[in-house]
Amino acid sequence: MASARGSGTEEVSIREENHLRPDRHLPFLDLDEVYFELQRFKAERAWFNLNLSKQGIEQLLGRHDWYTLYIPPEKWSPEL
Repeated sequence: MASARGSGTEEVSIREENHLRPDRHLPFLDLDEVYFELQRFKAERAWFNLNLSKQGIEQLLGRHDWYTLYIPPEKWSPEL
C-alpha cells in the first residue's frame, strides 16, 4: 500500500499459500473449544441436522483440500 503522494517505501508482499500440518499446528489448537464454539454456532443457526464430533473436526483440520491460508513464512512456524 502506498500513499497518494508516493512518499515512503513501498513493500511488496507475496501471497504464500500454506496449510495446517497436523504434527506442527494442531497441538496448538484447543479442540474442545473449537468443538463447543461450532456447537454454539450450529445452535444459533438452528442447524439441528448437522452432526459434529471432535474426532471429525480433527480429521477435517488434518485435510488441506478445502481451504488455503495466506501467511508469510516467517509467521508460519509455531514457536514454543
